Amino acid sequence: MRLDHSTKRCPLEKGAEPTGAQILAAIDSSWQAMQTQIAAIVVDVNLLRADLRVVEERSVANEKQVTDLQSEMDTLKASVAILEAKMHKLEARVEDAEAKLKVLHAGRSHFFPSPEADLLERNGVAGTPDLLVGKRGRRPEEQRRCILQPAGAPAGAVPAMKAK
Repeated sequence: MRLDHSTKRCPLEKGAEPTGAQILAAIDSSWQAMQTQIAAIVVDVNLLRADLRVVEERSVANEKQVTDLQSEMDTLKASVAILEAKMHKLEARVEDAEAKLKVLHAGRSHFFPSPEADLLERNGVAGTPDLLVGKRGRRPEEQRRCILQPAGAPAGAVPAMKAK
């Protein structure tokens, strides 16, 4: 039974003054309803506190994970910087080698167009491209006359082996 606050009377008895028992019963039922609501609120607050603790724990774990990822990212950035420096050094070496190769190609005689011929030229042996490539169709006496010779040696001289 609830007390009607506008008239201060019990709603069941219109026009009559409520008795003390009715007032006590209405107060008791209101008190029990409020206690039930308070208990529900306390349960909700406790659940929210538990959720908040879980969120805080996750936040701490996420912050640690972010810190770990940032340190790993810093390590990777340092590795990338080292690799870029090595790459630049290699690029410089490649450019240097290409420049040297261009100089070598520009300085080679027209008689030595292949790398094998270049090797022979560095060892002091001169000859014609026909002999270096091993073209067929020459007569044997022509081949004998055009044998590779040391640079500056007279025709027909036998090449000497260089000491290493």
